[in-house]
Amino acid sequence: MEWEIAVAAGAELGERPVWDDRTGELVWVDLAAGTVHRHRPGGDSAVRYPGTVGAAGLRAAGGHVLAAGTDFVLTGPDGGVERRIPLPGAPAGVAFNDGAVDPAGRFWAGTAALDLRPGGGALYLLEADLTVRLVLDGVTESNGLAWNLAGDLLHYVDSGAPEPRVRAFPYDKRTGELGAPRELARFGPGDGIPDGLTVDREDCLWVALWEGAAVRRYGPDGTLLAHLPLPVRLATCPGFGGPGLDLLYVTTAR
Repeated sequence: MEWEIAVAAGAELGERPVWDDRTGELVWVDLAAGTVHRHRPGGDSAVRYPGTVGAAGLRAAGGHVLAAGTDFVLTGPDGGVERRIPLPGAPAGVAFNDGAVDPAGRFWAGTAALDLRPGGGALYLLEADLTVRLVLDGVTESNGLAWNLAGDLLHYVDSGAPEPRVRAFPYDKRTGELGAPRELARFGPGDGIPDGLTVDREDCLWVALWEGAAVRRYGPDGTLLAHLPLPVRLATCPGFGGPGLDLLYVTTAR
C-alpha cells in the first residue's frame, strides 16, 4: 500500500477527518492549534479559534459544532461563532479531545485532564436542544467514537486507561442511553495505543494506532482483518472521504 500526503499542513495534532458531501470537502482539526481545516483537491482553507479544538461535526444548517476547550461551539458556514455552550461544572485543567455526531444528530465529545491524571476526563453529549449530558465519568483520555451502521452500538476508546481497548456499548439512538459494554479489541505490547475510530460500509471498524505506525481493520465481532502500516508513528484518526467515500484519510501528529 502506498500512502499519499493529502495536506502538508504541518499540524501538531491532527484529529477527526469527516467528509462533507454537500461541499465536497474533508473537514479535520489541528487540536493544539485550535484550527478547523476544510480540504478539497487542490486547496485547503482553515479557520483558527482561541484555545484548542478536539473535533468538528457537521451542522444541518451549515457550519460546524466544535468541541473546543471546555465549550461546545456552534459556527456558521463562514466559520463565525454563533453560540458557545459551556460544560456545566467542568473541572479545572481539562479540555475536550475527540468527538463525533451520532446517528440521531447528537454531538458526543470527551475530555482529558491536561496532565492526563487517571480518571480526570469524562464523556458528554450535546442534545439537539443544546442541553449537555454527562454520559461517562472516570475517563482518563476520551478518544475514538464510532457507531455501527444500524446505530445501535457505540464503539469507544479511553486511550489513557491502564489497558486501552475498544469497547462496544449497546446504544439506544432514541434516548442516547448506553448499555453495559463488552470488550471488542485488545492491544498488546508494541501494538500502539488505540486512538480514533471509524466504521466502513461493511460494518467493520478502523482504528488508528498512536505510537503504532498503523491503522487496523476489525470485523464486527472483533476479528482482526487487516493491519496497514503507516510511514509515521503517531496516527490519530481514520475517516473515509471522496465522492464515493472510497478514500481512507488518516490524521497524524508530531
